[in-house]
This record gives sequence, C-alpha cells and structure tokens, in this order.
Amino acid sequence: MVWNGSIKNVNCFLFRVKLTIEKIVTLALTESLHKRITYLRGEKITTLADCAKKGRKSINTLLNAARRQTIPAFREKGVWKIGVYNP
Repeated sequence: MVWNGSIKNVNCFLFRVKLTIEKIVTLALTESLHKRITYLRGEKITTLADCAKKGRKSINTLLNAARRQTIPAFREKGVWKIGVYNP
C-alpha cells in the first residue's frame, strides 16, 4: 500500500503541534514567574473572585485574562490567585 499524502501537509501539521507545545510551555513558565515575583515582593495574595468583587471587571473576564497570562495571576492548588501591592 502506497501513501499518497503530501509531505507539505505533514510538515504543516508538525509545525502546528510544535507551536502548540511551545505556547503551553511559555504559559506555564510565565505563570510560575508571576507566582515567584508575587511572593518575593511580599504582596498580599487574594483570589481572582475577591479581586472581581472589589473591581469593576467580571470574574469571567479576569479568569480569561489569567488563563492567557495577560494579568500577573497564578494558580495554587487549582485556585486562581493574584498579588495585590501593599505600599
């Protein structure tokens, strides 16, 4: 049996898989960095739910931003948390 698929399609698929893996690793490292910086600065750590109650943004908006790592949030035991700066 001869495979008639194109090498171009296989290379495109492998490239997408490589980008996906790189994105996952990048997000994990960024989340870890946010956690370390928060603890080193000695910031008060609160959950995103508490942060949403105090702020004007909805919890869904904050959770999506945390998942994309556009805010300095991190997970501890499956709960999203964020550091609040105390001067």
